[in-house]
Parts: sequence; structure tokens; C-alpha cells
Amino acid sequence: MQPSALGLRYCRRRNCLGRSSGKGWNHDAHTRFTGFARETAEELAREDGVSLDIWVTSALAQKIGAVETAAAFFRRRAAGAGQGLSSYLDLIPDNPPMPGDELPMA
Repeated sequence: MQPSALGLRYCRRRNCLGRSSGKGWNHDAHTRFTGFARETAEELAREDGVSLDIWVTSALAQKIGAVETAAAFFRRRAAGAGQGLSSYLDLIPDNPPMPGDELPMA
């Protein structure tokens, strides 16, 4: 997911990311991290050929997308989506497995 998908735009004058509110740039998230996390993020950003700010924003966008997708999946599951599959599974006869398809005995 690109930073622009979250409404973020690159500000060339200030060399940073933020939201344009029409009144200027709004930088409402400032994060400092050090040590292994920073070194690893800087290395991955270099490999991707982007600045650390862009890489972190992209990683954040990906995480938000993953969390929202999982939340939507669980909401659908809780609402009973997919219950139609049970009607098809109920049509399968209850026969013993065919030779060679048996589960190994423990």
C-alpha cells in the first residue's frame, strides 16, 4: 500500500511525510526508535531505495491494511457469513475412508 492510500503526501520543502489539510502540512505522528529496530528499518529502506520516513509510512500502511482485513474477516465470520458451506458438507455421505485414505493409528 502506498503512503498516498492513507492520505499522506510527500512534502518536498520539508522533506517529510504528512497530511495536507488545505491550511498546510499536519505532522501529527513523531516517533523515535533506536537500536536494532532502527538499524534494520534503515537497512530495509536502503534496499528498497526509499527514505526511512517513506519506508516506515509504507510499513505502517501495510500493518493497518492487515489489521483491517483480519477485523473484516472476523466480523463476517461472527455475522454468519459462510454458513452456506455447511449445507454442502451435510450432503457428503458418512462412509468409512477408502483403502489408502485411512488416518495412521497413534
